[in-house]
Amino acid sequence: MSEKIRELYQKLYNQNYQLLEEKKKEVKEEKASNNASVAKSIVSRSLLKIAIEIITFLLIILMIKFMLSDMTPDYKPGEASLTFMFKILIPFSMIIVIISFIYQVVIRPRRTIQRNHWVKNSTEDKEEYNDIFCERICKPIIEYVIPNSQYDHSYGMSQELYESMGFSNSHEAYVSTDNIRLNSNTNLIMSKVHSKFKDGGAYGYWYATLFCGIASIYTLTFNIPISIKIRNRKLDSLKLKNAIQLTNEEFNQYYEIETDNVDLLNKYCTNRMLACFVELAKKNINLEVNIFQNKICIRLHDKDFLDFNIKSELDEENIINSCNSIIATINTNKFIIQELKANNIY
Repeated sequence: MSEKIRELYQKLYNQNYQLLEEKKKEVKEEKASNNASVAKSIVSRSLLKIAIEIITFLLIILMIKFMLSDMTPDYKPGEASLTFMFKILIPFSMIIVIISFIYQVVIRPRRTIQRNHWVKNSTEDKEEYNDIFCERICKPIIEYVIPNSQYDHSYGMSQELYESMGFSNSHEAYVSTDNIRLNSNTNLIMSKVHSKFKDGGAYGYWYATLFCGIASIYTLTFNIPISIKIRNRKLDSLKLKNAIQLTNEEFNQYYEIETDNVDLLNKYCTNRMLACFVELAKKNINLEVNIFQNKICIRLHDKDFLDFNIKSELDEENIINSCNSIIATINTNKFIIQELKANNIY
């Protein structure tokens, strides 16, 4: 499969080479513009800081000089200090206030707007590059690798549906794209999800990734009387609160499992199913699975899933890995359904 993907990739990339190169150029130009803006800002702030320090030093020297002059016979007591205050300190302070007002009201807002405009343009250019790459190159490859499938980069999973899957919902930003639909299985919904939470401290805040990868939900035709949660131990997501140990030590090595009905667990989570999860973990396919009510919900963690940038030398491998992630998600759903049917459950 990998060789065929490489062959298709080269063909499709050559067909869209000019368009992708133009977008790469725009991204690089915006990045260079942003870097220049940052450099100018650093230099101007440094110069302003040095100027303030020099002026403060000179004011202190002048103030000491006039204070010493008060002690000489040439001036009446306090006369030199008053001269310094009215002829130097007050006019200078007024000039500083006016300059600060102009900077705060006129110059700084314009710089901020310009900087935000550049950042916005740069982000949009990167997104446009990824959009073009996914539509022109990924779509034909995915639909070839997965027969009878339909791929839509611009469409994803609704936030409400994702939050109904029973995973951690402590995100403050949510984006979903890259919907993959199987014509032969309308019960399965599968999309890329990128959820984030706000992180930071004394120096500001930023958004950090909570989950990035494939989220899938398979709807059963009936409710099952048990809830099962399975989580790969390598994942950064929250640990299960009431994890239990199984007799399968190899499974325990890779996963945590939680259930609300231990007596029924072996019926719904067979040894063959546990062995399947172990094999996936050995292949570095990191899964979380929730089975409850009439749902089989899966999250496959893959931070680079269908994420393409101007470093084109990485894109070919990313397509192969992303296709493998899609296939692993489909096959895991299929295997769980087969096990339920083999045990006369579904």
